[in-house]
Order: sequence, then C-alpha cells, then structure tokens
Amino acid sequence: MKKIFIALAALLPLLFSCGKPQNTEDMLAEPHFVQYAGQLIPRSEVHAGAEAASTKAGLSPVIVDFLELTESGLYAIGLNEGGRCSYHPGSYTVSGTTYNLSGFGSVSFSGESDMVELTIAPDGGEAYTVKALLIRGSGTDPVCRGWTVDRTRVKVGNGAADFSGFDLGEIGRFLRSSGYDIPNTFPSGRVTSVSLTNAGSIIFAYSDGSADVASCHKSGSTISYNWMERGMGFSVDDGSARLEKVDGKYVLTLSAVIGEGSGSIALVLSPMD
Repeated sequence: MKKIFIALAALLPLLFSCGKPQNTEDMLAEPHFVQYAGQLIPRSEVHAGAEAASTKAGLSPVIVDFLELTESGLYAIGLNEGGRCSYHPGSYTVSGTTYNLSGFGSVSFSGESDMVELTIAPDGGEAYTVKALLIRGSGTDPVCRGWTVDRTRVKVGNGAADFSGFDLGEIGRFLRSSGYDIPNTFPSGRVTSVSLTNAGSIIFAYSDGSADVASCHKSGSTISYNWMERGMGFSVDDGSARLEKVDGKYVLTLSAVIGEGSGSIALVLSPMD
C-alpha cells in the first residue's frame, strides 16, 4: 500500500480485542452503482489512438491504461505518464451510455463482455476510440463497495495510538515521537476511501488526488492482492489482508514494516452506501 506498508496480513483486530469475528456478508444493502460497475483495460493501440487524435488537434495525448468503475460510484483511472502508470480517484455519474468522471472527462463503451469499443473523452483533450477488455464482476459480494475509514489504530514496537480517520501526517508524527527515523518526505495526505470491487481490485484513494490499485482475490474474509504499480513510495509488497465484522463494525487489519520496526494497523470502516 502507499508509502508505509510492506505487507497486508491476516491479524487479529486490534480495536476490539474482546470481540469475536462475525459474518461480513450480512446486513449490507446492495451498492447504488452495482449495475454499472466494471473494469476496462484498453488494448495496446490506445497509445497510438491517443497520440494520433491529440497530434491532429495540437494537444498533448491523454493515455489511459486502466479504468475501474466501482459499485459505489467511485472510479480509479490509470494514466500513462512517461511509460509509468499513475492512478487517480474520483466519482462518476451515468447518463445513458456515458460515464461522466469527475476531474477527468467522460467515457462510453458498447458491449457487455470481453472486447468493447471504448471512447475516451478527457476534459481539454481530444476524444479517441479504442478496443478495450471489459471485466464485469463475477459475483455480488456485498462487501465489494466503497468504504470510509472511521478510526485507525497504529501499533509499532512498544508504542500504540488511535486516530480519527486515517491521516498519514498524524501517523508520521506519531512514529517520529516513538523514535522512528521517518523522512521529511513522508506523506501528509489522508485516505478518503477504500474500495473493494467484484471485478477483482482493491483501491485506496487519497486526499492529494492519488490512488493505489491492486488486483485482488477474496475468499471469505481473506483478501490476497498484487499491486499494479510498484513505484508507489515508501515500501510496497504483495500479501494478504483480512476484512472481518467485529462487534458490529467492519475492520480491515494490516501489518506494517516501518524502518527497522514491525507493527500493525487496524482500519475501522463504514460503508459509503
């Protein structure tokens, strides 16, 4: 995950040490955008299509390598910038066959499976159409939705602290006060949402307009994942996480390696819809 995590692992929840895990798939309503959700992966000709259309219009090309439309009306888009994909989050609305992506522009596609015709129309850029692989969710797991972080507990070495939400700046200050050598480049943004999707992704969106995206597989309460981009900051690795319902709350438990120390992080989540 972004900046500070080497691995996500299945640990006992920290915030509710006396609680017992419950079924995570009960008492959740269907997300509002579940019928529109899916993952779009443009084929290799997207680069040529974007460059040709932009050159004709005298504009810089906007090259989309990845787009995930989530069950809760959020999206993550992967933009190719100098050969490296950077991910950005936002929300979307639907008008007919057009998806309006806040902060980006719009996309539309025809077809319901496998290869589709995808038209990408960035704000201030030239629209172009390419072939794209469309992946619809294979299941209807109700935990596949957008979540906000209510509270966070961080435990490293002999120190522990509780936070409202998930603010990386606060976590950095706590780690420094606990004697860890945290660089000045440590991020200060906060997590605005965590999304799980039936198409097989986990998305962390940040207040600075960036996002981390991993392909994932969920089996019961265990989530195994692989990051799509390994250049995302402090330390990154693949691993597994655990999402459980504990004492009526949903808890995503993570383990972290920070500097020379190891610890754990628990995120208390609330569904966005």
